Amino acid sequence: RRVLFRSEPQLTVRDVNELTCWFLLLDIESFVSLSAELPQAELARTVGAWLAACQTVIEKNSGTVSKFLGDGMLVYWNAKLCESGKVGETLNELTTMQMRRQPAFRWVLHFGTAIFGEAVATGELSALGQDLNFLFRMERLAATEHFSSLVSEVAQTQLGLLGKGKPIGPFPLKGFETEYKFFGW
Repeated sequence: RRVLFRSEPQLTVRDVNELTCWFLLLDIESFVSLSAELPQAELARTVGAWLAACQTVIEKNSGTVSKFLGDGMLVYWNAKLCESGKVGETLNELTTMQMRRQPAFRWVLHFGTAIFGEAVATGELSALGQDLNFLFRMERLAATEHFSSLVSEVAQTQLGLLGKGKPIGPFPLKGFETEYKFFGW
């Protein structure tokens, strides 16, 4: 559908679509400490190599990197165009990468909807919505509780038999009304 956005000097038009997706958020653990320990050039090489390796795994399995976040990335798969096996394979490969701890990182996976639109000024695809807020709150929970992976109950259900998730219990998420069941991979 088309939505009109009014800016001060002009009227812009951009396409906005609501998509059901797999959402994956990856984040380097203790990035502030890591950046204090490593010389800048080595930090840049480490982070760059990690981002490239993650991107290769994701794109090989039909995922799309939506945004690089400095010490992480936001990824999605359009559920209409992707088999859940591709998501499962990505998680397996990322889990293998985690064992190397070069650098140590965590990931969280959720399944839901978001509004996608192309920002006219930047040409960048942007996404927003409650399920993305949920995903980012999951990442904070994973960081606080020191979980290397976290899968929402809805994502675990969507993965079906592919899901290697082990229940880790219900937890509240800031800004959400109830406790939610989560799984570790």
